[in-house]
Amino acid sequence: MRWRPLARIYEKVWRPAFVSVASRRVADRYDEEAWVEARLLEGAGGEFADLSCGPGWMARRLSTRAAFTRVYGVDLSPAMLSVCIDAARREAAPVIAVQGDVGRLPFVDNCLGAAHAGAALHLWPEPGRALREVGRVLRSQGAFVASTFVHPARWGAQKLIEESFERLTKVRFFEVDELEGLCAAAGLVNFEARIQGAWIVFSARAI
Repeated sequence: MRWRPLARIYEKVWRPAFVSVASRRVADRYDEEAWVEARLLEGAGGEFADLSCGPGWMARRLSTRAAFTRVYGVDLSPAMLSVCIDAARREAAPVIAVQGDVGRLPFVDNCLGAAHAGAALHLWPEPGRALREVGRVLRSQGAFVASTFVHPARWGAQKLIEESFERLTKVRFFEVDELEGLCAAAGLVNFEARIQGAWIVFSARAI
């Protein structure tokens, strides 16, 4: 994700391709956006952070809605942040770009109304630690929405293929109840999920 050519094609080519493969249907970005946005707006009125934002598609979208006082795009990759900044300028989207690590978020406690991590958890080295950081920075009843890969079945050829893919790459597949447990351990409750194939989009609320 630090490679600039990949950062440039990520939003329009790379992400739709792997989401389509995982969900076993053509990715419908606008359908996913609508589901995600509806749940993030439950935290409207405070600040919002798009974590591992990449080109910042959700940060840019929400920054033009005037639902949040500030919108941050947070990513560790300078290449991704550069693409995010360029796109935000073209769209006149007031996104504040921040280079930061999800394992140590650059925000004070209880300061965010909502946070989003689209197509990111499977690349986080320590997802439990990162989710605890999300729980720390969200205010009470703050909204968290994320998407990642899951094992749609507990056994069978498909799961063997997924496990082999995990071993060969840095991409991780989760169990659905594992994600719910990681959220609960971070103080994120009211877990709700939408699953298609090996792709999950889920939401939770801070205690």
